Amino acid sequence: MTPEQLANSYLAALWDGILPVNPIKFANAIGLQVIPEESLQGCNRSGEYREGVIAFNPGHHSNRTRFTVAHELGHHALQHGPSARETHSFGYSWKEQQANEFAASLIMPREAITQLLSEGVTNLNDMARSFGVSPRAMEIRLERLGYL
Repeated sequence: MTPEQLANSYLAALWDGILPVNPIKFANAIGLQVIPEESLQGCNRSGEYREGVIAFNPGHHSNRTRFTVAHELGHHALQHGPSARETHSFGYSWKEQQANEFAASLIMPREAITQLLSEGVTNLNDMARSFGVSPRAMEIRLERLGYL
């Protein structure tokens, strides 16, 4: 199952169809705690996943927090172990790439994007606002789906 397919299974089971998607509700629904962690404020990390807990940096914008929580939920859903943060000389590990794909698919569902486009919503900033993400995150998702 691809990260997008896995995210779609979460959406089918847990999403109420309302935008923006709230990944904290998904995490809570499967028994994970989501907590702000002050110790993340002084470092270059947005969040982390530990067994049963997703911690996020409370100093970050809500758009970034939404993606961070979805990303860390992705590590859990994809059953990544403690080595998920390993990086390689060429950049992020495949586990990080998978968690990013899961997160983008969860909080910017393909079907919801298609629906907005069919309703005539084509402005990048308007779309980003609808999904509660940054314009850059929205742009990347649209590119990956072949809309840009």
